[in-house]
Amino acid sequence: MKFKIKIEVDMKKKAMNAVLIVLSVLLNISNLSAASIYNADYLVITHPQLEESSWKNKLLSILEGRGFSVGWLLLEDGTHSNTDIKSIIQDAYSIGTPLRFVLLIGNGKNLLPAPGDSPVHQRRGVPNSIVDSENGNFIPYCYEIMETWYYEDTPVPFDDPFISGLNFRVPVSIGRIPAENSQEVSIWVDKLHDYYANINLKGDWREKELFVSGDVDNPWNDCVGWKVKAMTDTIKQVVSDKITKVCLNKSEIDPAGTCIYESEDCWSAFEDAINDGVFLINIFSTGATWDNLGFFYHHKSNFNLVLPTLVWN
Repeated sequence: MKFKIKIEVDMKKKAMNAVLIVLSVLLNISNLSAASIYNADYLVITHPQLEESSWKNKLLSILEGRGFSVGWLLLEDGTHSNTDIKSIIQDAYSIGTPLRFVLLIGNGKNLLPAPGDSPVHQRRGVPNSIVDSENGNFIPYCYEIMETWYYEDTPVPFDDPFISGLNFRVPVSIGRIPAENSQEVSIWVDKLHDYYANINLKGDWREKELFVSGDVDNPWNDCVGWKVKAMTDTIKQVVSDKITKVCLNKSEIDPAGTCIYESEDCWSAFEDAINDGVFLINIFSTGATWDNLGFFYHHKSNFNLVLPTLVWN
């Protein structure tokens, strides 16, 4: 009986190895990478031009120290597309150990428009679906056609489609470090290391939420101040009274200005509030405010080690 069980186990292993070999050929990845990917619950995807052993070893130590089995995939210029990347992620989730996290390390970038391109491409660039480090497209985005203020059919870059439909085994999340060089990756990994080395899980910051409200009229982007204020007040009402609400209202900090992200006083108040410690950031305004405050939050070097969750409303 034991001999029969061992034979069945060996046959299953051989069958799985055969599947991995076939998938590695179809998806343009090495057998070693395939084995790593399909036995991992945390998948890191990056580009050889960004990879350095110093930050790689430190990141692996952090992730493995938290109990993850890490898969590692290097993309190739001109070989991998966003469709290939999505297929690899989908298969890695479905076969073997189910993925829980996907980390994309590398920026994505549209191509510069040509004189004859459409108005939307003239404004936003031409979508680039192929890995192309020479043009800064280390990991291409997925694109969804959406209506924006200016054009109806706008290809908007997203990472969420990479994991769309992957909810039938375990929940999976995806994130990106939009680095343009290895130095930027090293800075991010160093911050992550410091965060886990010094995190205070019992601090009062866990019971504080930050509300940033662009409650002023802005004719440039059609922001209506009273509507933003009403939205802010509505959300605040449903938050438990046990949570300390820290409020930054543009109308109180810098009423003369029109944009949160164009005000030095707002920048300073935003930074001070985060450094004081909050668990969740709620931003109520337009997409431009989200984009600029998000950039400021993720790139500013003098934030402390408290890393709250950022939410845009």
